[in-house]
Amino acid sequence: MNYKEAFTKGALSALGIIIGAYFLSNAINNHTYYGRSIDVKGLSERDVIANTGALSLDISLAGNDVLELNKMAAAQKQVVVEGLIKAGFKAEEINTNLPVRVEDKMLDRYNDRFDPAKQARYILETSLRVETKDVERLYKSSTVINAFVSQGIIFKGSTSPVFYFDKLNKIKPEMLQEAGANAYKSAVELASNTKSKVGKIKRASQGPFSIRLRTDTSEYESSYGKASPYLRVRVVTNVTYFIAD
Repeated sequence: MNYKEAFTKGALSALGIIIGAYFLSNAINNHTYYGRSIDVKGLSERDVIANTGALSLDISLAGNDVLELNKMAAAQKQVVVEGLIKAGFKAEEINTNLPVRVEDKMLDRYNDRFDPAKQARYILETSLRVETKDVERLYKSSTVINAFVSQGIIFKGSTSPVFYFDKLNKIKPEMLQEAGANAYKSAVELASNTKSKVGKIKRASQGPFSIRLRTDTSEYESSYGKASPYLRVRVVTNVTYFIAD
């Protein structure tokens, strides 16, 4: 091998080492960037007011004459309707066309302790339901309900209204954007503690939207409605960002 060939091979070998070093360095840098990540959460909350409320009132009567009980129930229902209208509710918001339920204790084969001389044979129940957009009025309806009780009208079960917020889809996009922005802000703050920079999103997930009462209270709350019209919508996003030095 002459001098020229040796020089050429040496130059190529050196060039290969330089190129290899470059790609190795680039791979290390890429590993530093893509191998490190940070997990953060982004929160978004909105205070809203329910846009619909409902109140169910179940009238319960006991006696030995079904026809007489039915007349009494109709009369009491009329008193309730008139009282609700007087309190400011609209007639079209009050539904009285609900089925009447009658229980005959004498036909109950499992009630062997029934004594017709001491107990009423029939229990008649009838209901009416109020559905309104005037949630403030409905929320303050307890005074009206108490007035009915003072007139001898007995209601079975709960007489508390429930409230619903069904405009969630209108505020979802804005809340998700805010939750994402808050997640990024948290990532930047945490990365700055180690003098790192926040890169692209590695993965992200969204938690469910929840609608709860604004404050922790003993008020009734379930999937069927809330005991207060003053609600809080909440969503949390989980985001993982790449970080680099």
